[in-house]
Amino acid sequence: MRKCFVAAVASFGIAVSAFAVTAATDDLVVAQVAVPGPPGGLVHPFLLLAPNGTLKASFGLGRWVAAGANTIFGSPVVTAYDFSLQTLGVAAPNFAEVQTVDASGHAYALDAASPPTVDVYDTSGTLLRQFNLPGGPLTADLAPDGCTLFWIDYSVNAIHRYDACANTPLTDPSPGVTAYFVRALTGGGFVAGELNDLAVFDAAGSKIRTIPLDQTPISGAFTSDGQSMWLVDGLTLVRVPLSGGPRVTSAVRAGMVAVIGETRPTLAQILAPQMPLLSPWLLAALAAVLAAVALSRVS
Repeated sequence: MRKCFVAAVASFGIAVSAFAVTAATDDLVVAQVAVPGPPGGLVHPFLLLAPNGTLKASFGLGRWVAAGANTIFGSPVVTAYDFSLQTLGVAAPNFAEVQTVDASGHAYALDAASPPTVDVYDTSGTLLRQFNLPGGPLTADLAPDGCTLFWIDYSVNAIHRYDACANTPLTDPSPGVTAYFVRALTGGGFVAGELNDLAVFDAAGSKIRTIPLDQTPISGAFTSDGQSMWLVDGLTLVRVPLSGGPRVTSAVRAGMVAVIGETRPTLAQILAPQMPLLSPWLLAALAAVLAAVALSRVS
């Protein structure tokens, strides 16, 4: 099945929109759920969406996406794109699941070889290095420190940590927790998708907060201000403010999401209450009241 999917991705492509399109801050890159494609089969297009979740362009095929500071990666045939959605490099055909991009612009992909490996690629598609994880990984994310790799296993969906710099397993942060995706925070801590909620954990692995969801989130990425997350909740793409507020749902059905210009917040930023935004009308009314009070004191 995996070899067939690799062959299909190598054989077919979806052209970028005829108009010039550039990925901008807070745009979304998603791997869409299967749609009809030639010759009578199903394909998974990569889509570029505006910050409100509407379509900007389609490009390439695959099921896994990740975004760095200047580059987008997609797979199972690991391919790097610039922000104009032009191909920079393609790795040798292989089934790998792109998960995350480090500060140097290198993509980390899960390779279901025997034993499973984590493969690190540059933007030309060159394999830089590999390392083994002690078990079959379902999904993974590299923390902002550039070394701590959080990963979830296939067998019981437990969260693990691995030092990718020293190639050494670390202690599990939250034994007994069942999760479906994980995203690391700045300065320690992480968020994880659980059954029908998004859970927030501190650096010690203690659960600090849960944010209820309609379904089970399987992918997620932070916005550029770090105050919201775009989540694939079931297959529904939804933006969730981390401190409460209205949510935005896209009409696009997705299997994985990345955000251009993603900022990993600290735990303190997630826990801090956000001041509600006032509409221009309310701001004008407040200014008028304050002006009236000032005039009354003068008179």
